[in-house]
Amino acid sequence: MYAVRRIKDGFRMHKTESDKGTIQQLIKQAENNYQIVQRQVTYFVSEIVWWWRCIVIISTIHFISSNVVLTAGHFIIM
Repeated sequence: MYAVRRIKDGFRMHKTESDKGTIQQLIKQAENNYQIVQRQVTYFVSEIVWWWRCIVIISTIHFISSNVVLTAGHFIIM
């Protein structure tokens, strides 16, 4: 996963950093990146849930339409 690799690379690149100001700046940047990843994951999961609901609805409609006949305004289940 790209995000995990970037996190590991960032830690490796700055593992010898000793300046407190730079460390605080890196922590702030990491928090911002975390929020971005969190938003992307939330969006991705919501898209999956939306598509899953569409598939369930379409499957249900197909099942109902294959088992129901409309005659004179009344539904008859076959």
